[in-house]
Amino acid sequence: MLNVHGKEIRKNITIKGLEFKNPILTASGTCGYGIEMQQYFDISILGGIVAKGMTLSPKSGNEGHRIAEFKGGIINSIGLENMGLNRFKDHIAPLFEDIDTNLIANVS
Repeated sequence: MLNVHGKEIRKNITIKGLEFKNPILTASGTCGYGIEMQQYFDISILGGIVAKGMTLSPKSGNEGHRIAEFKGGIINSIGLENMGLNRFKDHIAPLFEDIDTNLIANVS
């Protein structure tokens, strides 16, 4: 519980049976596979990491120009470049075993 102005506020939430210590999660793709962010801040403060989208098999993504800038922002066409589910499961997921946060795989 968190005490704010004398009121107790529950931080933990449950979504589809999965418990989160707080409702703060990354958006898929904004933090790569998630572990990359550990060098910038303690990711265990998050309720969860939503990994970038991945496919069952590795995918190299689109060739050529992938990002175009314009006055209001950027457009990307990365093409879902990713390492594939098995490599993620074998090499990335184990890195989260000692980190107190949920890891959510986004499988496309």
